[in-house]
Amino acid sequence: MLGEGSGWVKNARASPEATIRHGRPRSVRLVELPPAERAPVIREHVRFASSGRRHFPVQPGALLSEYEAIADRCPVFRIDPL
Repeated sequence: MLGEGSGWVKNARASPEATIRHGRPRSVRLVELPPAERAPVIREHVRFASSGRRHFPVQPGALLSEYEAIADRCPVFRIDPL
């Protein structure tokens, strides 16, 4: 949610395999979604994560097209189990 220049984005791109250590450790792969697939995920994030809303220039309940307009600036990663 902090954009292209954030540390976690750089780390995920450099080394997409990771271990989630919440509960039982699990190995995962972070897969970056192309901008064309990001808007629904961003919209859902803005709807659920009120603390993260300030990082997005779109309000909850906005049209999907408004999220599509910012999707190329907002990296989104899927978490796949290994």
